[in-house]
Amino acid sequence: MIGAFVRQLLSRRRGPQRKVFEVTGDYPCLPLGDLPCEDLDMLNPLQSCFKTNYNPGNNCVVVSSTGSGKTIIAYIGGCCYLNEGKRMVLTAPTRELVKELYDDACGVFGRQVVGLYNGTDKSVEGKFAVVTTPEGYLSGLRGNREWASSASLLIVDEAHNLIHPSRGCSLDAAMTMFRRMGGRLLLMSGTFPNADEVSLHLGADLFISRYERTRLVRREIHAPDDLEAMPRAKKLTEAMVPTDSGYTYNRNSLRLQKLRELLEEKKGASAIVFVPTKAQGYCLSHALQVPFHCKDVPDEDKKSMTADFRAGRIKTIAATDTLSQGINTPADISVVCGGRRGGYYLDSNDVRQREGRAGRGKDSAESFLIGDKIELFHMKKEVYTKTLPLPTEEMLLTLLCMKNITRDEICSALLSTFAATLMSRQKVIEAVNRYINFLNACRILREKNGEFRLTEEGALLARYFIPPRAYMGYITLARKLTDSEMSDIERGCILLSTLIQSLPSQGCPPRYEKDFQMKLIMMEMDKELNASKAGILKHYLEKPSAIPAFLGGCIKELERWLGMLSDMEKYKIHERSPGKEWMDALVEGLKINILKMLSRKKPQPSTERLPFEGNGTS
Repeated sequence: MIGAFVRQLLSRRRGPQRKVFEVTGDYPCLPLGDLPCEDLDMLNPLQSCFKTNYNPGNNCVVVSSTGSGKTIIAYIGGCCYLNEGKRMVLTAPTRELVKELYDDACGVFGRQVVGLYNGTDKSVEGKFAVVTTPEGYLSGLRGNREWASSASLLIVDEAHNLIHPSRGCSLDAAMTMFRRMGGRLLLMSGTFPNADEVSLHLGADLFISRYERTRLVRREIHAPDDLEAMPRAKKLTEAMVPTDSGYTYNRNSLRLQKLRELLEEKKGASAIVFVPTKAQGYCLSHALQVPFHCKDVPDEDKKSMTADFRAGRIKTIAATDTLSQGINTPADISVVCGGRRGGYYLDSNDVRQREGRAGRGKDSAESFLIGDKIELFHMKKEVYTKTLPLPTEEMLLTLLCMKNITRDEICSALLSTFAATLMSRQKVIEAVNRYINFLNACRILREKNGEFRLTEEGALLARYFIPPRAYMGYITLARKLTDSEMSDIERGCILLSTLIQSLPSQGCPPRYEKDFQMKLIMMEMDKELNASKAGILKHYLEKPSAIPAFLGGCIKELERWLGMLSDMEKYKIHERSPGKEWMDALVEGLKINILKMLSRKKPQPSTERLPFEGNGTS
């Protein structure tokens, strides 16, 4: 937390005193006016306060509970710029939320004004409002896209991701780069424990909603963490149930039994069951016979799934946090089933995001937390960020793509990030020096007359958003495989396995695993390389029916790498990109097999719950 003395120094440095508005339910509501919302008659207190007091010349932070109409707030703020012919960018943390935000923006601004950026400029040419992710915005800057460099307003939905250790770096870098180019920020979030510190750092006006539209009733259910969701083993005990996704779970799980009893008690109510891991989601989907929403599910399936849920054709849906990040899927009840994800526990902010899917416009809703004592303790724990990863890579690569820059300029830019306010100046300078030395050692960076610039190879990595460390590991492995006696298919499988994360070993014949294990031991491969993954990919090429549902999402990542390697050859950086010829055919083969798997008739999830039997199975 920032101390009072530092607060005073920051406020003096930033000039005019920021304004803070704490809005209660007594604030007078304004008429809707010309806002394009057919289902509303009046603005709510927060929207009315924002419309009256918003200053387009200042940065702004809005903290309000979920379902409180932040889309209208974005419209009010955006119109102040669009009416003057200025561009704006809207960002959201996930692809699912970006698509929903794009649809909402098209509804209020019009499709002739709004574009969606997903790596190509086809739908953003000539548009005044562009919807993308923070990574997409940085990619636009690195590619010298006009829409990214000429925008005047950056609207950030789910801005609490700024203090998320794994998501905050890209968002922090995007906000800092936008401010450095003279733009203004509008941050919106339903759970933002550091909102005061962030608004102070930005010199931003702060709007805080002190009322809640929906009264939430919370109930705790104690149950041990005994679902035991894990990749399928070669031999299964009697208690373990296999699923089509390749995972197994304990049919005698007390947590599963408690969840079934809860859903039976609330039969007829719409419910979202949030799970901390995809393994648990696939297992609960099988056990409860309900659809599962996660990033690995094809986009069309997710869209139809949420549409059926909103329409009431599906009453219960399991989901990861892909549904907790602002997507409009109102439910009667929300269930947080478990809070343990490896060594990480869900905290109160994570839980509130999930609970916010319940109600959304109704007077009351229910939330249920299922966990053991440790999980429930962390679910109620308020977490205040004291340290955050410094976005050194994101900032440095973006800056270098735009122009040549000195070491002092890089340090100055990093010191402008929010993460830098939580550490000393010396640590920031040390981080910059370490990363510059690393890029120099990799020959991705060059220095001339005190200024740094990226090599052609480094510029391609930056534009494709491929981390240099991952690229150097890939190149090292590809060159090692070149000298091996393996076939091209085996080499390609091993290379692809390093780019695909978390492939379970279901259905892979033991002879494949042993064969690859022996070859890898002889080659003394890197320790983090899982030999069984290569055998699994080879098995998927031979047997399309064994391909898990989530492999389709991995193909997009592989195609990004192949696009980068193709450009390496196109611009004569490498005559033949290491490993590209081995992977090309494999990716095409996997895509064909995935299409075969998807073209088969899928069993439709039942909209009615199966009867619950006394032995714990459904």
